[in-house]
Amino acid sequence: MKLLINVCYGGFGISNEAIELWAKKKNIALTKKTTEYGDYGYYVNGDEIVSENDIDRDDPTLIEVFEELGSERTSGQHGELKLIELPDGCEYDLTEYDGWESISNTWINVSVKELIEGLSPDRVADALNVRSIKIARNKA
Repeated sequence: MKLLINVCYGGFGISNEAIELWAKKKNIALTKKTTEYGDYGYYVNGDEIVSENDIDRDDPTLIEVFEELGSERTSGQHGELKLIELPDGCEYDLTEYDGWESISNTWINVSVKELIEGLSPDRVADALNVRSIKIARNKA
């Protein structure tokens, strides 16, 4: 799985150019609105506000935009985006300090039934590519 994180102090953000290209590739008609405070604008699609926070970090179209534009043109005003790869199907903890982000843990969820019956070869391969395994307990 490919994922974007911010690797500088400031915070995760997506540039206007990247948001507009993302919307174009997804066939979303955006209209840019500006505020009285200058370039602190926002986008709307009909009556709905579209924010960079509405775009998932692992959105395939956003990843495509990043790969096309690069970090400098995709990153927002106070960020520096980096593309990282995590094992497919895993979950992760994203931590940040003053906007600087990192992945602190990766794991897969395994059921008690899978443990008793044995993990399939694919699940064993998944388990070997993450830092931990969480066991989902059945409620009695």
